[in-house]
Amino acid sequence: MTRHVALYLRISKTSADSIADQEMQGREYAAVTWPGVPVVIYAEDGFSGEKDDVVRPAYDLLRAAVARGEVARLWCAEQYRLERNEVRWFRLRAELVDGGVTELHTRREGIVRVEDEIASLRAVLGAGEVRRLRRRVNDKLATNAARGNAPAAIVFGYVRAGKSYEIVPEQAAEIRQAAERVLSGWSLTHLVDDLDERGVRPARGGKFAASSVKSMLTNPSVAGLRVYRGEVVGAGNWPAILDEVTWRSVRAKLSSPRQVERRDGKGSYAVGESMFIVSAGRKYLLTSGLAVCGVCGTPLVGAPKHRMVQPGKPKPAPTPQLACRRAKGGCGGVTATIAPVDKCVLDRMWTELDKPEFLEHLAGDDHAGRREEITRDLAALDARRIELAAAWAKPGELTMGEWKAARDAFNAQEQALQHELAQLPASTRSTPDVALLREAWPDMTLDEQREVVRMFVERVVVRPTGRQGGRVFNHRRVEIEWRKR
Repeated sequence: MTRHVALYLRISKTSADSIADQEMQGREYAAVTWPGVPVVIYAEDGFSGEKDDVVRPAYDLLRAAVARGEVARLWCAEQYRLERNEVRWFRLRAELVDGGVTELHTRREGIVRVEDEIASLRAVLGAGEVRRLRRRVNDKLATNAARGNAPAAIVFGYVRAGKSYEIVPEQAAEIRQAAERVLSGWSLTHLVDDLDERGVRPARGGKFAASSVKSMLTNPSVAGLRVYRGEVVGAGNWPAILDEVTWRSVRAKLSSPRQVERRDGKGSYAVGESMFIVSAGRKYLLTSGLAVCGVCGTPLVGAPKHRMVQPGKPKPAPTPQLACRRAKGGCGGVTATIAPVDKCVLDRMWTELDKPEFLEHLAGDDHAGRREEITRDLAALDARRIELAAAWAKPGELTMGEWKAARDAFNAQEQALQHELAQLPASTRSTPDVALLREAWPDMTLDEQREVVRMFVERVVVRPTGRQGGRVFNHRRVEIEWRKR
């Protein structure tokens, strides 16, 4: 076995040194001090030695080579480059001694005898300085956050201006338009396709994905809010692109459970942070509470109805129907074929949207008060979380159980408020472009179409057939309650 000189080279991301400089210095030292002995490089570029949980592959390879007895000599720029955590240093010291490496040759500190007390003292002092430096950095970051200074992150819609942000008008317009479309029922997939088609690109280049569009709209920075350690700590020192009510409404909309269809009938599953509520059956335009029974007011359920046929004859396709189900708490007194009900509602809706007086009647937001109230409650929850974290940081203030219970309670309150905010009908603050809605309607998903209907329709009341019955659908059975402003 040929033993070698090990040159351990490491720099952090913020170091003024370089791997190339350290390698040149180490090779020059090895050539003079141990001529003819082969040199092996163990280099780690951009790896911090401060954090306790950092994984350093070259460091682990060096330890393995020492354990196998392959390392004859060891060099690094300074002891701190090799190890600056006191606990890990004492473990490494034992491994070096067992492997026959009793000296650490350095450029800045000369020869360090690993078993001497001075090496151990330097490790303790270095670890203490790391902790002090970390506290100073954290204090500085906390102070910047408390002052509302803009973070260093690149945010779509803004450009860095000293310790603040300045709005990029073109990008801000895209954010406002995307927010309006989300509240009007657009899916993230359709937003991505639209942005890509028009050549709009993220702040870092490339192309938008559903996740990046969601991040763009839910980032607290676009509402002028400063975040520190994942929590909103107050207003930032830059102008907002979205007002807080709109931002929280968009955030609630995008964080609410998403309805999907699956034939296996299973209940739900999670992907990342999103919960998908699985519908075992098919989905219809006026379900989910839009259509109700004209007798008892219970939401109608959509389901296919299979007709009886004589033996030997082909079985016809099932006919989707709306029905008041006793199993759902209803009276069972109303059933209606879905297709004519949908056509009746849509024909009336488009007719009303062609009337200027109807659009003027829609201007405004009858849920504005509740939106603002929920927004204030959510902001208050953010503030209480900060107070909870401060109390937890003080010894003796809160036990672990008390802290977890309070945190879970805050999370439950936030989820309930966000769910309510997401369920509020979209605001039509400006007159909708009816021609654009008509053009886009065929390409919309069912969820998007339902959101458009909800913008104008409070509910659809379907009444019983009556004594006359008949095969021809009676449009008088359908009563539309328009949204009131």
